Amino acid sequence: MTKKLLRRDSAGSFTLPPGGTGPITQMCALPDRMEMYTVDATFMIQTPDTIDPLRTNADALWVNAKIDDVGSASPAVSRTFIMASQVLKAADFEPPLDSAPVLVQMHRIKGSLVLCERVVAQYTLALQAELDAVEATGYRLDSGGRALERFPVLNDFEHRATTFLINAKRAIQEVCALVGLFWTLDKHHSRFDQLVKDVERRLGSDNQFVKFINGHADGVSKVVELRNFQEHGTSTKRLHVENFRLMPTNQIQAPVWYIDGENPRDIASDRHLSPAFLLVWRREYL
Repeated sequence: MTKKLLRRDSAGSFTLPPGGTGPITQMCALPDRMEMYTVDATFMIQTPDTIDPLRTNADALWVNAKIDDVGSASPAVSRTFIMASQVLKAADFEPPLDSAPVLVQMHRIKGSLVLCERVVAQYTLALQAELDAVEATGYRLDSGGRALERFPVLNDFEHRATTFLINAKRAIQEVCALVGLFWTLDKHHSRFDQLVKDVERRLGSDNQFVKFINGHADGVSKVVELRNFQEHGTSTKRLHVENFRLMPTNQIQAPVWYIDGENPRDIASDRHLSPAFLLVWRREYL
């Protein structure tokens, strides 16, 4: 007697939902789903067995959905999760490495960096739009002749700064956890400075990986410090995030941030607070 094939076990077929441009460029598997990428979009595919592993529903459906407006063209995607997926398929590790936890960890890192990348892009566009709007007025004064007709202001400025710092710090913490999947360390680390010391004790100061992370420790610490003094600052030492300001010379100062006792730094040119910096020191872990 032929066993009846359940609907959930029949062959699946799908087309990508609207929203992406061009063909699929990458496919990366996670334990509970497949992610597919076009150059400018991310799609998630889930089978009935990942949704209903206990097989409680004979008619369990597939999930086929667009989940993000970034794709393989984004460095935050291509140089984290996609790169890790490709390396883990091609490389041999001694001793053998369980790739599933590494991929899950890289996916977490990718998520945080995508948010950082998005905030930076939004900030850059908003900054330039405000500067262009002021320049278009020719820096005219208002009808009273005592103020600029158009003074630049970034809306949601502090919210964007907070979103970036939260996710930048989270990416650093997730990278600390990633290193622990490759080596047995004294403890699970969430602080980069402690991780560096632990890895150096294990591998020695002449190890190339140790030299690399030591070379980036100061910059990484600065990212974490900014977030910590934003969240846990005191009345005498905290993070200041300042919008456009008019200086005593009547010049317009671009948005800056600084911790009490430091010189203000132009946010747009602060290299330590960019997705590119986070990607550079992160990619060497794998």
